[in-house]
Amino acid sequence: MIAAGLALALAPVPFEIEPLHILGIGRWDCATAFHADRVEETWRWIAGFWTGRNAGRTSPKGRLLTQVGRSLDEEEVVAEVERACRLRPTASMAAVANDTFDRLAQGL
Repeated sequence: MIAAGLALALAPVPFEIEPLHILGIGRWDCATAFHADRVEETWRWIAGFWTGRNAGRTSPKGRLLTQVGRSLDEEEVVAEVERACRLRPTASMAAVANDTFDRLAQGL
């Protein structure tokens, strides 16, 4: 009985995570975001998203980690996201940009 109570007490407690509040183009699907009349705005959104993700990459001691896409210029970063968007045109820009960032981070 005590062992069962201890096991229950040590079990992970389920919790809910608030959904991330995505702003702007991040809410759009890829096909909409890369439509010809929105490309410049999409580039700016990706640049801001990428910069924010890199700014948040810190070690437990608060030091900045190696920056993802450091060897790429802005055009190459956008091209990586756009390639991923072509494979998932109905996915949100935020999801695809995030997945692209994570994929490139694995190469560090």
